[in-house]
Amino acid sequence: MDALDLLGASAVYANVPQTFLLESRYSGNGMKKYCEHIFHEAESACNDLTRILKTDEMKIFLFFNQLEGSSCFEEQGFRFMEHLHSLRQPMYVEVRPQSTP
Repeated sequence: MDALDLLGASAVYANVPQTFLLESRYSGNGMKKYCEHIFHEAESACNDLTRILKTDEMKIFLFFNQLEGSSCFEEQGFRFMEHLHSLRQPMYVEVRPQSTP
């Protein structure tokens, strides 16, 4: 049983998701002080969704902004989509060519 089974979820919708937190640009830009109290270390299974999501039983909808300054799509999106693809996980991915000032 994985974490999403515990929630009874059959689908996940994520808009610009953070698929891992510690050791990411997100934590490096000031959020580490909040994240480390939850996950304690980057190797924690709960810090990285690729370590939690091991099923193809649900639909996943992901939305990213391609050109935003934080490079979230590059850092969070590619790696996570590759993991989902390796599981043969059904997913819908939309990449909007938006940038943020």
